[in-house]
Amino acid sequence: MSPCQNDPTCSVPPERFLSLSDIFFDPGDQAEIDAIYVDQLPQAARQDYTVAIKQKEIIAPNLPLIYGLASVDGFDGGVLPLRSFTEVMKLILPEGVVTTDGRLREQLTAVPPAQWLDLFNARYLITDKTGDQWREAMHGLGFS
Repeated sequence: MSPCQNDPTCSVPPERFLSLSDIFFDPGDQAEIDAIYVDQLPQAARQDYTVAIKQKEIIAPNLPLIYGLASVDGFDGGVLPLRSFTEVMKLILPEGVVTTDGRLREQLTAVPPAQWLDLFNARYLITDKTGDQWREAMHGLGFS
């Protein structure tokens, strides 16, 4: 992603992504998943499988490290969020909301303003289609 990835002398911060999903969506291939596993897995196991797929698709906390990605919430390897991180996150979280563990996707109700995305070098948003809007019979993003 970044021209400086894995270069400790580089002064350009890595491009980051921000995941905005409460994982209430259904994978597009849910019917196929159910058909394949109905005779192999009980309902509870199929539900767990579906949740795991959703978490992988939105690159849930701790998964960025596997893919070598940098996330705004800091779950790309390293230490737990510091107090300074928690303080700066107040800039993008809704008023009165504090995250002590760094997980932003569960706290954000909308895409933060561009100035804050730029501050964190967030270049990619990952979300699901539950927030999308249809305009004049065309599919469009809910936050344009």
